[in-house]
Amino acid sequence: MAQSTISLPTTEQEQRARWDLLLLAWTAGFFEGEGTIRYHGRALRFSIPQKTTVTGPADTLIACQNALGGLGRILPGSSNGYGHGPVRKTRSHVYCLHKFEHVQHAICLLWPYLHETKKRQAEVAIKSYVSAYRERQKLRAGKNSERSRSRALGLKRYSTGVPCLKGHVAERFTSNGWCIECAKRAAISGT
Repeated sequence: MAQSTISLPTTEQEQRARWDLLLLAWTAGFFEGEGTIRYHGRALRFSIPQKTTVTGPADTLIACQNALGGLGRILPGSSNGYGHGPVRKTRSHVYCLHKFEHVQHAICLLWPYLHETKKRQAEVAIKSYVSAYRERQKLRAGKNSERSRSRALGLKRYSTGVPCLKGHVAERFTSNGWCIECAKRAAISGT
C-alpha cells in the first residue's frame, strides 16, 4: 500500500508563493461573503465593508489590501458602503477600489477562487462600465470632430445630432460648444 506524502515548500521563495496563493484564496472567500462589485453612474466600484471594534481599520481589510498588491484605500464606513456620505455610529471601515484598472486587476487575481455568482456579478459590472465608457467616447469624438471641422471652415455653428445636457437636439456654437436653445434660455433668464 502506497503512502501519500505531502510536499512541503523547500525554499523561502516557494513558501512565499504558497502563502500569497493562500492569502488570495482567503481574500476571495472574504469578498464572496462581504464584498460587492457594481457599476453605478460612471464608476465601477469594488468594496468590502467590515465592522470593527477598534478605531482603526480591521486587520482583515488590511490583509485584503495586501493580498491585492496594496491597491485601493481603506476608508471609514458610511451609510452607502463606499466611504462617502455620513459616517455611521458603529465603527466600520470599507476597503474600496475605484479605478477601473485596479478593479480589473483585483478580479483577475481573485477569479480562480470566486464562485459562479460573484463571477457573473463581476462580468455584468465590468461589461456595463466598458459599454458606457465606449458610448461616452463615441459621443465625445463626434462632438469634438464636428466642432473642430466647423472651426476650420470658419462657421459659427455646427450640429452633432446628439442632445445637449438639457436634452435639446439643436445646433451649437463653435466658439463655446453651447446649444443654441440653452443660449437663448440663458439670455432670457439673464444668467
